[in-house]
Amino acid sequence: MLLLTSPSLTHASPFLPLLVLVKARAIVQIEVSRSLNSVLANIRHSFNEYTNENVYYTYGSCCAKRKDDSQQLIASTNGETHDRLVWKIANHLESSGCNEQESDIDTAGPWFDGVTLLEDNMTAVDTAAAKAKDIAIIGAGMAGLMIWTCLSSLGMNIIRIVEASQRLGGRVHTAYFGDPSERQYQDKLLSTNESLEIQDQKLTFDFVKEVNRLNSNDPNVTVNLIPWIQNSPNGLTHRSICRTQDGTIPTISEIVANASLGPPLMIPDAETTELLTKLTTELFNPAFISELFNNMFQAHNEWLTSGLGGQGENWSEFGHMHNYLGYSLNAIDQALEQLYGGPAGSFRELLTELNYFSATDWKTIDGGLSRLPEAFHPLTETFDYAISTVLFPILRSWRLPAVTGAIATYPYATACKVVLQFRTRFWEHLKNPIYGSCSTTTDIPGIGTVCYPSYDINSTGPGVMLAQYTTPNMGDTFYVLSAIFEIHGDIAPVQYTGQYNRRRWALDEYETVGWAMAPVGARSNRLKAFFETEKNVIFAGEGASYTRAWIANALESGVRASVQLLLGESPINQISLQRSGWLGGSVSNRRMYSPIILKNALG
Repeated sequence: MLLLTSPSLTHASPFLPLLVLVKARAIVQIEVSRSLNSVLANIRHSFNEYTNENVYYTYGSCCAKRKDDSQQLIASTNGETHDRLVWKIANHLESSGCNEQESDIDTAGPWFDGVTLLEDNMTAVDTAAAKAKDIAIIGAGMAGLMIWTCLSSLGMNIIRIVEASQRLGGRVHTAYFGDPSERQYQDKLLSTNESLEIQDQKLTFDFVKEVNRLNSNDPNVTVNLIPWIQNSPNGLTHRSICRTQDGTIPTISEIVANASLGPPLMIPDAETTELLTKLTTELFNPAFISELFNNMFQAHNEWLTSGLGGQGENWSEFGHMHNYLGYSLNAIDQALEQLYGGPAGSFRELLTELNYFSATDWKTIDGGLSRLPEAFHPLTETFDYAISTVLFPILRSWRLPAVTGAIATYPYATACKVVLQFRTRFWEHLKNPIYGSCSTTTDIPGIGTVCYPSYDINSTGPGVMLAQYTTPNMGDTFYVLSAIFEIHGDIAPVQYTGQYNRRRWALDEYETVGWAMAPVGARSNRLKAFFETEKNVIFAGEGASYTRAWIANALESGVRASVQLLLGESPINQISLQRSGWLGGSVSNRRMYSPIILKNALG
């Protein structure tokens, strides 16, 4: 038995990796590059002389004389065709330092159930051969661009992005009027809450920093974040029955000061009040809400196992309130109106949306969200692996080998937005000026919130208004224009330039939908299927993430798909993305990734 090098340990311990040659005549050198303080580690080895003998790598006492005396068999190899071992440190090992941070690791996430892959396939790694794999990323949306960024930063050299639409960004669209330098556009992007940071959204901002670094901060493609104004006290509350004494539409602040100017308050009856109280107690647990902000993955697992008193995804809202809690249809209708402003959706979706929209500090990309994907360059090409970020509704029409049935049934929603251009930013010069925000609302059917630009406040020249962001059936431009004229009065038709941009995702042959809309039970049933590698194809994208509809969800799925590929191939040199710094802030507390990305440097 030969103990050839002493790896770096975080404590004084007699336990070191050992190497055994059945016929010990070759000189082998082994080393680790960093402290063994994680569940995974790399052991590098080199053969100074040729050998085709069996080599066993074990872990145990330095006093051991035979491999049978070791605590763990790490791997066995034949010959010198490999240069690195991937070692999953067993929980039962006596060395306290090897697993001293084990309590920080939660491997209960759906795709991490497959971490047993590592336990069942502990073999040596030929780093050069692994890096030579030809990888195709299908789709240049945000998930595809994230996967390319992750894999290329980890030393994968043969990666192509295949994109049919000849544009980057997928469903990220910025409506530009004229040249982008004229600064006539509309967009928005979530940031943080004033008291609790929304951790999963940090991934978007870290991604922006990394893209700028990759482009050496070239001013032509630099992506700059600026504040987005989400709420304004002077947003208009347009309802057919809501007018001030002079006949104008009341603002939010005016209604706060005089409630009679606003819509009549719904006073719930005793049964509805009891139901709302019970739901508030069940849903708005402070510890769970804090977990939503701090660790979306852990919150996901907690909802499946203990949400709604252990019912989790087993109940829809209606089923829970009517069949489980036993309340009347009338009480349920009133409660849903209070919670959603309409028909039932999903309690899980409600909590997620409340989490995101409780943010008080928002940011957007200066020049439009499209500047982020446009900071990349198109790539094309054929492959050992494919990572598909194609939307599942489109994937269903492809002629593919049989893959997961979840793709065929996962539902999506769609929407339409209409951006209108006006000669001036007249809304900033009203009696109660509106600076940015999406605070103007209306009861006109099919019209959602009205958003005003958060950039170049109080500037001269034309301005654009996001006039609709709601369900697709009411996306007719002239219908939306008529609604804006009604909301803003006589000044709007005078100021309208006649220029508009209408975006209905369902009409785009490469997109067809707006965002994933997971029904009750989908996350506990179908999400696991998306995390399987089938026939060397891995699936990613906003719909294959834990939450939906945000850029951060697409980016998160891109990180997951990258790690999934590397684990399946036998982890490539330096999976630790924290080494490059750019993902450290956004995934350091994400227990789903911490065993692989952060706590071990596979190098």
